[in-house]
Amino acid sequence: MSRGSSRHQVLGPVARAVETGSEIDRLNALQARLAGAIDDEGTPPRDLAALTRRLQDVSERLDSLMSEKAEQVAAIVEDERWDGSAI
Repeated sequence: MSRGSSRHQVLGPVARAVETGSEIDRLNALQARLAGAIDDEGTPPRDLAALTRRLQDVSERLDSLMSEKAEQVAAIVEDERWDGSAI
């Protein structure tokens, strides 16, 4: 489906993530789509190497983004003062 096509068409998970989601949403949708294509017995064997490599690339990018997000959250959270009497 091209961007200029009718909006009355139902968007699939990847297209919906592209339209409304974050980069993490898009990568998650793409990762699921690639995994489905790899698992599909109808996928031609000649396509498996490219699909597998692309899945690996998407997974690495997703892991990187999730690590960055976790670091950002950790940087925002401040340590509380130690209260030894709380034990």
